[in-house]
Amino acid sequence: MSRRSVWSGSRRSNDLLRLTLSGDAMTLLPWLDRIERDGIALQSLTLEKRDVVLEARMVLR
Repeated sequence: MSRRSVWSGSRRSNDLLRLTLSGDAMTLLPWLDRIERDGIALQSLTLEKRDVVLEARMVLR
C-alpha cells in the first residue's frame, strides 16, 4: 500500500476479519487482486469512491 492509503480499522470475530481501507484506486485495486491470488477469501467487498480516493470495506476469511 502506498503512503496515501489509510487503514481505518479492523475487527476480528471468529475466523473473519472486517477491514476498511481507503487510498488511491491504482494502488488499492492491485493489492486486492494480489491478496485474492494469494488465497485469502473475500467474503464480501464494497468499493466506494470518496472524493479522490477509493474506499474498500471487506470481510476476509
